[in-house]
Amino acid sequence: MQSSQDAVKIVVIGDQSVGKTCVSGRLVDGSFKPDEKSTIGASFVTTYLPIDGNNVKIVIWDTAGQEKYRSMVGMYYRGATVALICYDITSRSSFESLEGWYTDLMKVASSDISVAIVGNKIDLEATREVQTSDGQSFADQHNALFFEVSAKTGQSLLLFFFLLLLRLFIIFIHW
Repeated sequence: MQSSQDAVKIVVIGDQSVGKTCVSGRLVDGSFKPDEKSTIGASFVTTYLPIDGNNVKIVIWDTAGQEKYRSMVGMYYRGATVALICYDITSRSSFESLEGWYTDLMKVASSDISVAIVGNKIDLEATREVQTSDGQSFADQHNALFFEVSAKTGQSLLLFFFLLLLRLFIIFIHW
């Protein structure tokens, strides 16, 4: 089991404007900020979750999705326990970038990292460009969890967070 000094590190990656910062905000405090600025480099937030009678520190690293920062974000992957690779369901190009994000992650991250593929913006169903089955297939091919959520409305986030917490609990008890 981990010591009280250790933290669970979650890295959130994906193309610019897919909603990584908004997903992170919902994960930490349930907030949605529609005017969120693009992340430059990376930023992090810390929260604590009660797991198995312990208050476990969770550090969420929100990385920049712009191409000009792509070479920098790899350093934030080191030591990550969980990676959320996000795409926008209304942007086929953001989905097509998943393989590159996954490959970059696996070059640096621990081989036992837990990966979740997160399709965001399901509140914009009318303009969907990526089918749920495409996201699920990608996740299945990479042995990853798969979720579609809306950071804006909170749709499906409760289930997403529950399953993510379950995954963290499993990781924590084996630490």
